[in-house]
Amino acid sequence: MNDGQKIYGVAYIPEGKNGRISLVICCHGLGGSYITNEDYAVFLASRGIAAYCFDFRGGGGSRSDGETTDMSIMTEVSDIEAILDASSQWEFVDPDQIVLLGTSQGGAASAIAAARHKDEIAGAILLYPAFLMHDEIHRQFASLDDVPDSFFFRWITLGRVYAEDIWDYDVYDEIKNYDKKVLLMHGDEDDIVPIRYSERASEVYPDADYYVIPGAGHGFYGEAKIIALLMMVLSMVFLFTACSGGGNSSGTQSENTTEASSASDASTDTAADDTAKADGNILVAYYSYTGNTEAVAKQIADLTGGDLAEIQRKEDYQDLQTDAKEEIDQDIRPEITVSVENVEDYDTIFVGYPIWWDEAPAMISTFLDSYDFSGKTIVPFCTSSSDEIDNSLHIFSEICPDANIAEGLTANDDADIEPWLQRLGAV
Repeated sequence: MNDGQKIYGVAYIPEGKNGRISLVICCHGLGGSYITNEDYAVFLASRGIAAYCFDFRGGGGSRSDGETTDMSIMTEVSDIEAILDASSQWEFVDPDQIVLLGTSQGGAASAIAAARHKDEIAGAILLYPAFLMHDEIHRQFASLDDVPDSFFFRWITLGRVYAEDIWDYDVYDEIKNYDKKVLLMHGDEDDIVPIRYSERASEVYPDADYYVIPGAGHGFYGEAKIIALLMMVLSMVFLFTACSGGGNSSGTQSENTTEASSASDASTDTAADDTAKADGNILVAYYSYTGNTEAVAKQIADLTGGDLAEIQRKEDYQDLQTDAKEEIDQDIRPEITVSVENVEDYDTIFVGYPIWWDEAPAMISTFLDSYDFSGKTIVPFCTSSSDEIDNSLHIFSEICPDANIAEGLTANDDADIEPWLQRLGAV
């Protein structure tokens, strides 16, 4: 709990380890969830290091309490502090060996939390940390007076508090006070957080190991993720040589995941229930105008064993360019038909669509608004010749605030689909 609100998280505890062991607290990026860093947690657990992934309050795809309009980097720092306080009391955790791992905005929040609790945080692992948020907010608004009560930022709706908390804040001036080991990694093809922000961080930290990963973007996949995992373990070995031995582990998630102590204030659960794979209980719903999205949907259904559901507009467009854009601009919900009737019987729903004017077609909003997806996992995917999925994602958290929104994919390359599904745990 933090400020009377629940924080949801999952602990990954190695088998065959006795006594208190090292713990890595994993912090996700803007609009993400605990699933974002699950691969890192599972890998660390297989090497005898406990890990804890959680959802920030108001995180967008979050199972924790709170609205996105109440979230800021500083509320995320507060959440990390609550997890730090709770986890230090868990019976399997050595409180002197707690490390923070943060990706993107979670990396920035982790860096701030480490600086404020340097006696409690033994080390920090920062992957493509989003130290640019101050600059981005200033780029969007000329003055703090121009910031409305709520506004759309990148792929999520935020509140005024987000801007207020960082308007006059210098993150580098604070993080330079953390004098313990920092592992800092950034891809040289990151088009969301330019690498110069990590370069500057590497210069202000007293003790930082800084690695540039060639060819990696914002998020590490494939070879880049393997490099990151190996560097993490090496860093942990350096910090805690005595605790780096691997416990008995098959490398599977279910056998390396244990429910954390109920004595803590952080809500915990096992991860096995929260992956995209749900014993075949998967629906792949899609709207396709030219057939491209339909082809991707069929590939996803084949790989996951899911059922297909086609979303269609009840009436054809008279003038696609005019009518479809008007629907998007005015948030009109056209009537639709769906080829299956029992949509709410599925626990995991993939939702696919083409990108139109940087948004999802209005039929997708109608679909999301037609069912109760509370507690369900929704996985967005799209096709587009020029745009990414990011700007269209806001409708999912806005229309389905109680659903778990998983990592989306712009599926322009068939080779990207199976690795994405593997990251989600769907295959």
